[in-house]
Amino acid sequence: MKTIIPCLTCGGSGGAPTLFFADYYDDHTIRTSCPNGHPVVAIVQNPKFETLLETGSDSLILGQTLQASAAFSSARERALEFATQVLLRKLGISRGDYQAMFKDMSNQSERQLGAFLTAHLAVTKTAFTLNHSIPKFRNNVIHKGKIPPPDEALSFCSSVFDEIRLACEALRAHCREQISAVILEQNSERVRDLKGTPGIVTASLNAIYSIISDPTPDSFESALGNYREWKQQFTEKNISALMDFLQNNQKKQEKS
Repeated sequence: MKTIIPCLTCGGSGGAPTLFFADYYDDHTIRTSCPNGHPVVAIVQNPKFETLLETGSDSLILGQTLQASAAFSSARERALEFATQVLLRKLGISRGDYQAMFKDMSNQSERQLGAFLTAHLAVTKTAFTLNHSIPKFRNNVIHKGKIPPPDEALSFCSSVFDEIRLACEALRAHCREQISAVILEQNSERVRDLKGTPGIVTASLNAIYSIISDPTPDSFESALGNYREWKQQFTEKNISALMDFLQNNQKKQEKS
């Protein structure tokens, strides 16, 4: 998975930071060098479900229907896990106590789902309405290896997106402070894992859904369309060309 990160060393003498694409994986931590050879360490700040939605969208755009369906299925599980933590924080449960509880259900998706439904009811006083078509399709893809045609994959991803958005909108309505607190704690843990590495920069994905952004998309079709346009504009080639233009322009100004 890739995202755009800055090299602050390049801009340290008053120039513009160099922007470039870098790979990141499960720990959301990037250790790399910029095109000018400076070491860069970056943290991708988005919750994991947002990064899974992004990689699923990339797969869908490329026509990789199996990979897209699997990524969206995983995004749903991680979104409900995130929602459970936020809802329990609203009820006064600390991150440490949550982690102790979650350890016993980390490999049991049905128990995780039950925890979310219970926490949602306790905070919002309303029952969350699940889309029961999602698990059946997911099981056919994950357990039976079904490779869905594009229209079925698009429909499935749209259904997952709608359910995630519904859960997240409940959080935005009832737990805005707790959303920020949980995201901050997750990123603070990532920084602590770097053990004092100096000069850490942060990056945020242009994911198809961001729980902290306003306004949020009202449909998967519009979200995917906006994301597709962004991908077409912010390619590695375009970013490299932009950096070359800015650096050449800076050199001209220094000579004049």
